[in-house]
Amino acid sequence: YFVFDYELVNNLKIENINLPNLNIELPALALLTSGSTGTSKVVVLTHKNIFSNIYSVINSMNLAKPNNVGVFLPIYHSFALITQIILTLVTGGRIFLPDKFNFIAQIIDFLNKNEVNTIAGVPTSFKMLLMGNNIVFNKIKHITIAGASLNPAFLKELKEAFPQAEIWIGY
Repeated sequence: YFVFDYELVNNLKIENINLPNLNIELPALALLTSGSTGTSKVVVLTHKNIFSNIYSVINSMNLAKPNNVGVFLPIYHSFALITQIILTLVTGGRIFLPDKFNFIAQIIDFLNKNEVNTIAGVPTSFKMLLMGNNIVFNKIKHITIAGASLNPAFLKELKEAFPQAEIWIGY
């Protein structure tokens, strides 16, 4: 096992990984695709793939500092697993997984109670959160949106609802 400290995270590079007895070229994770283009496929990621992805996100999105991350996406999907769960562990942040959220009020309560400052989702999840609400989420500092394109008019709504947030679109 290994532990990163805060100073190391600021200058992470894949070349600097020194994990004894670990060949970073070996498979680390096998994911089954949804089959959206036909038949499901197995995608194998090496340790190097995963660390490269994490370091790229940390450096490009300025996420080296520990955050309180609310995870609403399925963790069996690479986006949530790598860029939310593993990345948060690497940077020393805290992960919050809701046990249920049947109502928008439960999500809002979850965000506030856990002082979540980083979230990710697909456009539909954010549309549901904002639907009929005039709530302003001042504690959220970072949002990543993936999975589908984002309508520019809805981006404007997001910026109004999350005025302190840096919004990254990963589609």
